[in-house]
Amino acid sequence: MPIYGGNEVNALVIDVGSGWTRAGFAGEDTPKCLFSSRIGYINYEDNTSLAGENKGNSSSAEANDSDKMDVEESKANDSGGTASNSNAVDTEKPSAEEQDPRTKIKRKYYIGNGISTKYRPNMEVKGPLKDGLIDDWDTYENIWNYAFNDYLRADTETHPILTTEAAWNIPALREKLTELAFEKFKVPAFFVCNTAVLSAFAAGKHTALIIDSGSQCSSVVPVYEGFALKQAIAKQTDNFGGDLVTGQILKQLERDYHYKPRGLFEIAGKSPVESMKTPNVQLRSNVDQSCITDSFRKETWNNIVQEYKESVCSASTIHFGLFNGGPELANEPQKPFEFPDGFNLSVGIERFRTPEVMFRPNELLEKYGGDTGSSDNNIAGKKNVNGEQQSSSQEQNSKDKQKLLGIHELAVASLSRTDIDLRPHLLGNVVLSGGNTAFPLFSERISAELMNATPGSKVRLFSATSLSERKFMPWLGGSILSSLGTFHQMWISRQEYEEQARSKSSGSKAGSLSVYSQKTSKSHKSSKSSKSHKSSKPDSSGSVKTWLKKNSFPGSPVPSNSGSHGNSYYNPPSTPTYVSGGGNYSSGNNGRSNAYRDASLFGGG
Repeated sequence: MPIYGGNEVNALVIDVGSGWTRAGFAGEDTPKCLFSSRIGYINYEDNTSLAGENKGNSSSAEANDSDKMDVEESKANDSGGTASNSNAVDTEKPSAEEQDPRTKIKRKYYIGNGISTKYRPNMEVKGPLKDGLIDDWDTYENIWNYAFNDYLRADTETHPILTTEAAWNIPALREKLTELAFEKFKVPAFFVCNTAVLSAFAAGKHTALIIDSGSQCSSVVPVYEGFALKQAIAKQTDNFGGDLVTGQILKQLERDYHYKPRGLFEIAGKSPVESMKTPNVQLRSNVDQSCITDSFRKETWNNIVQEYKESVCSASTIHFGLFNGGPELANEPQKPFEFPDGFNLSVGIERFRTPEVMFRPNELLEKYGGDTGSSDNNIAGKKNVNGEQQSSSQEQNSKDKQKLLGIHELAVASLSRTDIDLRPHLLGNVVLSGGNTAFPLFSERISAELMNATPGSKVRLFSATSLSERKFMPWLGGSILSSLGTFHQMWISRQEYEEQARSKSSGSKAGSLSVYSQKTSKSHKSSKSSKSHKSSKPDSSGSVKTWLKKNSFPGSPVPSNSGSHGNSYYNPPSTPTYVSGGGNYSSGNNGRSNAYRDASLFGGG
C-alpha cells in the first residue's frame, strides 16, 4: 500500500477521458469505477430567493418610495415571466448580464451507467472535455464528486489524488485543476501526470512512441526517459477518433439501408422481420418526441453503434480499396447483427470500410461525406509553432497541408520532429492506447503502415492482449506510478499549495510560478547534486526505472545503470537530451535542465 506522510494511505487515481471515466485505488490492476464521461443534465429555475424578496418588498412598501417600488415590482415580474423562460430554453446557463440576479438557474446532473442514458424530458447530454482539454468545469467537478463520493465512497480529505491530463495541456488549466482538488475536495496531496507518460509506464517502458486514439481526438506523443517531447506531439482533434467512426456508421446505415436506429426508451415491443427489412416496432405512447433533445438522441445512437462497432467492425491488414476493397476482403465472411428495434443485417465488406477512415480520412470522407476533424500536428495551421502570424506564402502552404492525416501518418509526422538518433528507439517501442485502437487487426495494420513508411527500420509494437486494458492504460500507469515506494516524496502537499497561494496573493514574483514548476526545478537541482543523496528527491522516471529492475515486465527493456545509485535515486544521465523548442539535442547540463523544466511530467509536458 502506498505511503504518504508516514502513514499507509491508499491514493486515488482518476482518468477522465472524452468517452469514459476510470477511477480506483493505486496499486490495483483495474479501475473499480468505470462510467461514461457524457452525463445528463436538466436546467430549471429557482425563484425561491425572488419570492422571498418580493415578500419582503411588499411588507416594507410603506417605508419605500412608491415610484421606486413600482420599478422593482416591474423588474420582478419581468424576471419571472417569459423572458426568464426563454433564457432557460435557449441557453444552457445564462450569464449574470442575461438574467435577473434574483432568479437562479440551477442544473440537476444525472451521472452513471444506466442513469445518464435514461429518458427524461428535455435532458441534455454533454462531456467535460473539448479537444482533450477541460472545457466545462461544472461537469468535470460533478464527475469527480460522483466517482469519489458516490461510487468509491472514499474520503478525499484523507486520500491523495493522482489525475491525468493531455500532453498538450496548458498551465492555466492545470493550476485551476489543482485549485479544484485542494479547495473543493480538500485533498491532502495532489499530482498531475500526462496520459502519454502513464501509458508508457503501463507498458513497462520509459522510452516509447505512444499512439493514442480515443473518442474525440487522436494523438502521437514520443516519450523519452519518462518525459514527453512537447515539440514532437502530433494530434488531430474535433472528433477525429471513435466519434468519427460512429458518425460514418450512422451515415452508412442511412445511405445504404435507409435506416436510423431507435433507442430502447422509445420501444414498447417488436416483431421479427427478415434481414434488411423495415423493422416492425411499437413505440411507447408516454415518450414525447418533441422533448427529446438532439444531444440525448445522439448519445443514444452512440451507445447503439458502440455495440455494433465492437461486434462487427474490424480494421483491414491491406490497403482498403476506395470502391470495392479488393478480392481479399470480398472473401471475408459476413457477420450478422440485430439492432434494438429488430432491424437485422449481415455485414460483409462494409464492416472494414468505417474503421478505414482512421487511416485514409481524406479519401473516404470526401467520397462518403462526414464531418472532419482539425489537424494540429505542428505542421499545418495559421500560426507557426511560436504563435507568430504566417506570411501569405506560409498560409498557402498551410492550406495545402491542412488535409487530415491518417493515424499512421500522425506517427510519421511526430517521428520527423524528433532527433534522428532517437527514432530507432521510438520505433522499437510503439505503444497503442485508447479504445479506438481496440478494433481487430488494428495493431497489425499500424505495424505494417509504419514499416512501409520507414523502410529499413525495425518496428516493434506493444499492444495489450486484453482490449479492456488498452482502454484504460493511462489509469493503469497512474496506479503503478502512485504506488511506488519513492513516489510519495513527489506529491504536491497541501502545505506547499497554501504557501504558493499566499505568495501569489501577496503579489510576489514567485507567486506567478506554478507549484509544479517550482517542485520540478527543485527536484532536478537536488538530483543533479552529488551531495547528500538522502535529502534529494527522486526523479519519477528514475523511480520507474528502479521499479522496472525489481519487477519483470514481459518484453520490457532493461533500464540502463547510467546515473543510478544504490539508494534508488536517479541522477539525469549525460546522454543527449531533448531540448524543448529547439528540435535538437544537447549533452550539456544547461540543455538538460531546460529540457526537464519545459518537458517534465510535473509541468505537464
